Amino acid sequence: MSLPTVVCGGPVRNREWAMPLWCGGLLDLDYPQDKLSLAVLANNCEDRTFEAAEWWCKRAGDEGWRYGHVGRATFATTSQNQRGNGERHDYSAYARARDLWVGMRGDAEWLFQVDSDVQVPSDCLRRLMELAIDHDAKMVSALIQNSWGASLDHCNVMQLYEGGPNYTWEWGAVDDRSEGLKPCAMTGACVLLHRSIFDAGHRYALPMSEGDTEDSVFCEALIAGGIQPYYAPSVRATHWMQRPVEQGYLRRVGWHARLADYHEAQIEELIHVA
Repeated sequence: MSLPTVVCGGPVRNREWAMPLWCGGLLDLDYPQDKLSLAVLANNCEDRTFEAAEWWCKRAGDEGWRYGHVGRATFATTSQNQRGNGERHDYSAYARARDLWVGMRGDAEWLFQVDSDVQVPSDCLRRLMELAIDHDAKMVSALIQNSWGASLDHCNVMQLYEGGPNYTWEWGAVDDRSEGLKPCAMTGACVLLHRSIFDAGHRYALPMSEGDTEDSVFCEALIAGGIQPYYAPSVRATHWMQRPVEQGYLRRVGWHARLADYHEAQIEELIHVA
């Protein structure tokens, strides 16, 4: 199979701590490097996320990726971009940031949008791409499994209650290892999207009602337009719900030059802790 071009990355805010897990995972993808680009949108950051993204984008170019590009945005969100805690957040800011990142796609045929607290295994993109092509699907997500900090049953896949309009978790998805694709009402976080979706005018920043998120209104609009979102039960990624315990590396001079070694050591430590 001749694999198509893909732009990887997404919008990010105050995630300097996550760059070894996030960008490190992307750069380790088992996919032809001359078909890949890295695009990172640093949104309203108060730490050194932009500088970290610059380091990773340069490394992508040095390793043979088509290009690495960092953009800036100033879309303000509440509670330091942290969801949950029973508070109402401005999800429209997330949506505007995602749309701006989509605008960084260049001539790539596909977009691999991965949230900045999600770590992908090396075979994630290739497996999603093969499934998308085999099933003629335009939106396919991996199933993200939570680390500590959230229910292990909760994931990035939801269905509508019988008769709607509210969503419920796709219960049992985490235990499902079946091959192929399954339709869903809403997904995101680690998703492969064909560029024709956005060339046709679809976007994340749509009118939202109470309880809506950028993923829900986006998926609803796709389904209304005849595009079914799918997820792949057998393709997994890790959702780090909390920061790694050890943060000292962020304060060391020249830490960017040691990210690869840190990444490997940190993951080993987290596995043992878990």
